[in-house]
Amino acid sequence: MTIKEHLGSLHLRHAEHHVEKSKHHLQLGKHFGKLAEAFGKSEMGETHAEAGECLQKIADAHKSMAEHHAEEANYHTQCAKTLRDSHKAMMGDDDPDALVPLEGFSVVTRDAPKSKVFGVPRFGQREIPIPTDDVLGKIIGVGTDE
Repeated sequence: MTIKEHLGSLHLRHAEHHVEKSKHHLQLGKHFGKLAEAFGKSEMGETHAEAGECLQKIADAHKSMAEHHAEEANYHTQCAKTLRDSHKAMMGDDDPDALVPLEGFSVVTRDAPKSKVFGVPRFGQREIPIPTDDVLGKIIGVGTDE
């Protein structure tokens, strides 16, 4: 799995999660709204009226969270679509490994021989010691007086 595939599936999973959370909060909002309405119609006096107001505030909070999760689901769905579309626009197909590296640029790949993988020193970093093989040293004359 490539990074773009991973990001695409991650955004889709987040979108699915937010859709489910939105549905859940919407149901809770409806439930607490019905309770608030029932308490508001009660003849038990001021206590039930106050409870009805509190329940209505809870219902409104759940409806607000449902809207938030719906917006987040739309955002993640749009991110997944944009990622997919940009990938197709850049690559021309669905194979991210189809790009050929430009000559002169360093590319580290999974199957590169170890001799082509090397550290890149940063500014102020101490020099990286490079071990030399004795045979190579004799051929190029490293460490000899001749």
